[in-house]
Amino acid sequence: MPHSSPTNRAESSDSEEWVLLQAADSAEPGTDSVEPGTNSAESATGSVPASDVNGDASSRRSETDDEPLVELMPDDVPAEATAEALVAEPPIAPMADAQEAIPESHDAAENSNALPVATSVVEPTNPIPAESAVTAPAPLSSADLSSASPLETTSVETAGSALVGAHAAPSSQRPRSWLFKTFAWCLRTIEFSFGLASLVVLLAVVSGFPLLQVLVLGYLLEASRRIVVTGKVRSCVPGWRRAARIGSLALGTSLCLLPISYLSSLAEGAALVDPGGTAETRLRIGSLVAAVMLVPHMLAAWFCGGKLRYFFWPMLAPFQLGIWTLQWALASRPIRSALDETVGRIWPSLVHDLCRVTPITDFFLPAIIGKHLWRGTLWSHMRDGFWDFLAGLKPFYLGWLGLRCLIGSIAWLVVPTLFLIGGTALPEGGAILTGAIGVVMLGIVCLYLPTQQTHFAVEGKFYAMFDWAASRDQILRSPVRHSLAMFVMLAFALPLYLLKIELIDPDLWWALSLFFVAFSLPARWALGWAYARSSRREKRSWFIWRFPVRTLALAPALIFALFVSVTRFLSWGGVSGLFEHHAFLLPAPFTFYF
Repeated sequence: MPHSSPTNRAESSDSEEWVLLQAADSAEPGTDSVEPGTNSAESATGSVPASDVNGDASSRRSETDDEPLVELMPDDVPAEATAEALVAEPPIAPMADAQEAIPESHDAAENSNALPVATSVVEPTNPIPAESAVTAPAPLSSADLSSASPLETTSVETAGSALVGAHAAPSSQRPRSWLFKTFAWCLRTIEFSFGLASLVVLLAVVSGFPLLQVLVLGYLLEASRRIVVTGKVRSCVPGWRRAARIGSLALGTSLCLLPISYLSSLAEGAALVDPGGTAETRLRIGSLVAAVMLVPHMLAAWFCGGKLRYFFWPMLAPFQLGIWTLQWALASRPIRSALDETVGRIWPSLVHDLCRVTPITDFFLPAIIGKHLWRGTLWSHMRDGFWDFLAGLKPFYLGWLGLRCLIGSIAWLVVPTLFLIGGTALPEGGAILTGAIGVVMLGIVCLYLPTQQTHFAVEGKFYAMFDWAASRDQILRSPVRHSLAMFVMLAFALPLYLLKIELIDPDLWWALSLFFVAFSLPARWALGWAYARSSRREKRSWFIWRFPVRTLALAPALIFALFVSVTRFLSWGGVSGLFEHHAFLLPAPFTFYF
């Protein structure tokens, strides 16, 4: 590859880049320098670095794979397991005028639209043999980069994850037979169900805290945005794996603390009956022994990732070790050869799955801890894993997204709400007029505000909350779907007003918020689905079709606005309850303290 010209060096403003270019010019013959804008790691594999897709590698890794609180080291995956994930290329003949040659994947990556990262000097490398040659993935386009999710999962994020992602499972680690695939599907279904339930409970608990309620609104907007960006409804629950991990941590910790608290309560009861007696002494000693045994066990489960099975590893150990020993025996050379010659001729995929041995340091808790003790990475592993998990939750992103949407939605709703309040405060004649105007205005806002919020979530700019022309254009492209999504959102919000009749203890708001979150999530999914379908269309629907559809959609919007105007006589907050608008604002029963 030719060296950089003096003109290019003069135009460079970075002193470090100038030093690197000087080193490239003074290198020995046969040393190849990389053009400015090409990273050395990128030139070796032909892939785009993971941190360049959206600027946050931890957010992208979290959704594609099951990421524990503290992950295993990347080198835990055996080399034999990754061999099948690499696509071989024919060997490259050496260059005539150099001792070493650069593989074709390097030139292909250089000529493609690779992302500029830094300027570096690459030492001469030997030709890559056919066994280790890697096919470079297709370069990412600007459209893919603009649609990349700040939180963790799109099709763009998983491109090339087998090359650069430490969490991508090799193809040989995936089941091939339908028997093992069915079993894996059942496990994923159970995990997803548990993660979804944990997510709803977690959002309900967060919505009970006034200053954290914007996080719930931001998550609902992110759920709609995911559907629009990916075009897939199955992307509607971002972060469910992390929610499942938090749920397993909470459940496992509660089960570990249950015997300790039970023995402590018995000791307190015995102290009331016979202070200083034998029963009290034995119970307190028993609670102390239980704490000494269960607290380290709980901390070890936290360190290994907090999966629920780690809290029950003493009971599961015989089954886990028995299955691992059986697979290890089946994978031995004589037995594997016999299986290939018998069962393998009929069902080779089953033989592959039976002989697929998982490293014991990937699932057995004592082996995981022993590995890190041997390497001396116990504390660093736990610290880095915790902060990576916490950063993957994206609290600042969700909070900022929800806060801006809250401010913009209030600007949409403040005038109709004031007219509705005027229907109570003004004299009889003016009250009827202002109340009717408020109902009509709120009905019109209900036609456009749901789509406007989804448009803001997709664009990520505050001005999008008031870009009425863009949201209206989306509605006119698919009026039926947007009208249906609006109807679902309003219908799911109506029963929630009945839960605000009486004020309950603030400590129980999270229990009441379960219904608000459970009813708000499907509504946001419907809005994201409608927006995603309308975004694929380039032209609006016919006027003779969209006009009657939108006219009919005005009827449920007016009914909803009329119902909201009446709730001031039913809600505990009275007139102030009209400002809550939990269908569009914060999904919480009582938000007047916010």
